[in-house]
Amino acid sequence: MWNRQRFIKDPDTGKRQARPNPESEWVIQEVPELRIVDQDLWDAVKARQASVSASRDTRDTSSPDHFREKRRPRYLFSGLSKCGCCGGGYSTS
Repeated sequence: MWNRQRFIKDPDTGKRQARPNPESEWVIQEVPELRIVDQDLWDAVKARQASVSASRDTRDTSSPDHFREKRRPRYLFSGLSKCGCCGGGYSTS
């Protein structure tokens, strides 16, 4: 997808500001040779995401800790890195 927005310069600040173009001016084109994963894998992942999302929506909210079940870690590898010697988790400060 190209041409979704244009940039104009704000005369007061001199900074660029994005302005959306009308949808009639958007250029949408399929480019399968630029895909990172093949279509079968993409479809399988999207189906899995939908099933996980559906199961998350049907959880029991009567538990006092139900809000923790929907919480996701902020970073991709949070809680996955462990020390090889002691087994403790890594953290950054």
